[in-house]
Amino acid sequence: MKGLEYKKNSLCVDASCIGNPGVMEYRIFDISQSMMLWESEKFNEWTNNLWEFLAIVEALRMPKLKKYDCIYSDSQTAIARVKTKKIKTTLKCSPQTKKLLEKIEEAKVWLKTHELDIPILKWETEIWGEIPADYGRK
Repeated sequence: MKGLEYKKNSLCVDASCIGNPGVMEYRIFDISQSMMLWESEKFNEWTNNLWEFLAIVEALRMPKLKKYDCIYSDSQTAIARVKTKKIKTTLKCSPQTKKLLEKIEEAKVWLKTHELDIPILKWETEIWGEIPADYGRK
């Protein structure tokens, strides 16, 4: 892996959770422009893995996606969920989780009706440092 470089013309995503479950948000970052493209609203009582999955799907849905070489995430679990177009959660439906569960269902439908025509790759934190979309809350 030494010498491996990331693709500069790419997007990266990251999610942040204050507590787990806790207050969740995610962002999409354009590495080539060093610019934030999208930040989600904040939601309470959700988990990081679900939000990382939604961040990737949101990046896939971006109108100008074809101009990028790939999407990076530092979550292998989220990448696998997107690639298999499957996600299981034990999260129970409640007034606090209803909106998240609706977003997950919407994302699953979108994934099943669209081709993944851009690589989704693992961000190699050990080599490249924190993913540029990182919130810096560790």
